[in-house]
Amino acid sequence: MPNSVENSREATILAETLGPALLQLVRQFRAGIHAAGLSPSQAMVLKRLHEHPGLGVGELAAAERLRRPTISSHIKELEAAGLVERLPPHADDRRRVGFKITPAGRVLLETVKARWTEWLAHRLDELPAPGRRALADALPHLGAMSAHTEPTP
Repeated sequence: MPNSVENSREATILAETLGPALLQLVRQFRAGIHAAGLSPSQAMVLKRLHEHPGLGVGELAAAERLRRPTISSHIKELEAAGLVERLPPHADDRRRVGFKITPAGRVLLETVKARWTEWLAHRLDELPAPGRRALADALPHLGAMSAHTEPTP
């Protein structure tokens, strides 16, 4: 039975190999987002507002772990592009402003997702069946790893 030092070394070797591969996939994903005319942060704001309409700047900043001025800037750009819109003032707090994604924003978000899915499906299709099965088997573990929200080192 391997000891914790052996497990730790094995995890380190795996991380050193997996990291660059994941980084390359992220770069491909970001390139697709940029090709659609968005920044990755703007795409995440659109996705968040699609999933949770009515969020305000503070809630978006906390959810995306970005500063409020950064989110405000993204919202202004998305609003100017017709991709998000302000909701009427909240009945209990007229200072609070919520936002929602527009139909054009939804179309753009769906286009980005479809392009990424098509690209990734094509790459997966190029793999041999055992490779696809190995990735499918790894998905629950990757999902569990991604659920940790502590800041990266």
